[in-house]
Amino acid sequence: MRLLFLLLLAACAPAPDGAALRATFDAKTVARLQVPVLLLSNDDFASALVPVAQDDGAQVWQSRDPIQISDQSGVVIATRGLGHDLMAGEVADAVAALQSAGGVYTRVWVHLDGDLRLVRREERCRLSPERMVRHQASSGAIDLRVVVEICGDVDPITNIYHVDGDGLIWWSQQWISPALGSVTLERVTR
Repeated sequence: MRLLFLLLLAACAPAPDGAALRATFDAKTVARLQVPVLLLSNDDFASALVPVAQDDGAQVWQSRDPIQISDQSGVVIATRGLGHDLMAGEVADAVAALQSAGGVYTRVWVHLDGDLRLVRREERCRLSPERMVRHQASSGAIDLRVVVEICGDVDPITNIYHVDGDGLIWWSQQWISPALGSVTLERVTR
């Protein structure tokens, strides 16, 4: 158990990029994991997160950095520790559209601007399934549905989700804020 904890802590340290971090999770390491692991990356950082709490339907993930991501069914609703964080998000309609594989709805993002003021961005979104892809997970290959979400007409936000037959998001690219842009999230384990 102690070895497992040390391996997990080591994997949660910042890595130079997502590919380098992903490579630390070989089949042997993944087989020993007793908790789900979520990889978070963009051009500037990569980190592994584990679930630390559930709060009112949201899953809270944290790395040892400490970076936190909160999601509702895999759709990011808040971040902490990234510098240009998403303070809050309204995603219930997006989650429902993901489960039904399409739809039109409104989403809200609240982030801090450079003067530490809360800025609310509300956009009309449309979600459409694109194609199927084969994802190589630690437990083997999984067929996933690629779903693209486009929000807004002027300076649109594009999010991409790879979803399994049970509605679990295995891989996604999600917009966080204007200064940070998008991050990539990838599940290592179910």
